[in-house]
Amino acid sequence: EIANFCNTDGTGQVCANTASSGCPAAGASQTECCLSCKTVDGSNSLDFPPYAIKNVYNKLSTKTMAMSGSHYGDIKVYDAHNLYGLSEQKATNKALVDTIGKRPFILSRSSFISTGVHS
Repeated sequence: EIANFCNTDGTGQVCANTASSGCPAAGASQTECCLSCKTVDGSNSLDFPPYAIKNVYNKLSTKTMAMSGSHYGDIKVYDAHNLYGLSEQKATNKALVDTIGKRPFILSRSSFISTGVHS
């Protein structure tokens, strides 16, 4: 799953690498931020929805890709954000069912439509 820990306030829609010699710099921590993120469209409803979410960071894009970003085929991050987590749940479920022959209980912090069927 893609993370962008440089987008600390959730308003960064476009990010650029500021480290000319590579990121992280030699001797720096792996968590050192080398991206400079900025807002280009404050009215974008995917990045700035008209409703308030109740998460720790208050914005959907905080510490991850901007929700208006696109994957291959012009699929928006907003529409596919937790699909990786779902695919991991499905694979884990299948492996456990094949191994123990019973429906397992899987606890995941990433969810998507149909998660309950596979966890």
